[in-house]
Amino acid sequence: MENELPEVKVTNPLPYLFKKAWKHAGDDKWRIIRYWGLYLIANTVTFVGGPYVFALIINTIQKDNGVTYEHIWYLMGMLVLDILFALIFWSCHGPGRVSETVTGYKVRARFCKHIIGGVIALPISWHKEHHTGNTIDKIKSATCALEDFLSGAFVIISSAIRLLVSIVMILRYSVSAGCVVVGMVGIAVWIIIRFDFIILPGIRKIRKFENEIAEHITDAVSNIMT
Repeated sequence: MENELPEVKVTNPLPYLFKKAWKHAGDDKWRIIRYWGLYLIANTVTFVGGPYVFALIINTIQKDNGVTYEHIWYLMGMLVLDILFALIFWSCHGPGRVSETVTGYKVRARFCKHIIGGVIALPISWHKEHHTGNTIDKIKSATCALEDFLSGAFVIISSAIRLLVSIVMILRYSVSAGCVVVGMVGIAVWIIIRFDFIILPGIRKIRKFENEIAEHITDAVSNIMT
């Protein structure tokens, strides 16, 4: 149909979502850079510093066959350092989460305004062929997905740093074991991606059913007075 909009094909949703988020971030781009930087600091300190301090404590206790008076203050210092790492984590993670939530909301508002502007600019013939409830539901789903992506950035960074630190630590002690771990991670990622492609058609069907439900709800509510 001549009034049908072209379908957007996305091969990898992660770069696509980040591109959209960056485009509609406007003057808040610096906020994205800032809270991503805070997350990098927080997670690096936690997943590198924490295990390292714990290893030093265990190593000291093993060498001295227990806790001795000679090293008690050293061990206490290590425990205080571990608490300091926790404070650094929350001093970075907390403000980062607040900034992330605010930025996600602002980007969602800008994206919603952008989509609505495009929908309003479409010809009357397009609106006659597309149900209002369906259009509203799709706008809501798109804007919420973009906000959820920005609001969940800390999960992506945390998982990436955990994986990277774990692989580096294993490679430090055994290159062969590290290579095995890297191979297993690669296989796991490949399996997950294959499963995603398998369930994607089902998710699209669910979204279509949700659009149809939104159509019926809109009809029911808008026709109450009639």
